[in-house]
Amino acid sequence: MNKEGIKILLVEDDEDDAFFIKDLIAERELDPRPIIKHAPNPQSALDFLDHRSEERRGGQEGRSRWSPYH
Repeated sequence: MNKEGIKILLVEDDEDDAFFIKDLIAERELDPRPIIKHAPNPQSALDFLDHRSEERRGGQEGRSRWSPYH
């Protein structure tokens, strides 16, 4: 069975702290292993999440019923 690890988006402006936190998580014997991405600031994290959402939509803009363009 192919299990995918939990995905963690670590938002930390200090790169040394980010490495430390990632190492602490990596020390754990977790199965499956978590997938950790690092963003240095909140805007980078939002950009990453927005890009991932766009990939899942197939590059098409999704419109919710609350969209002002609806």
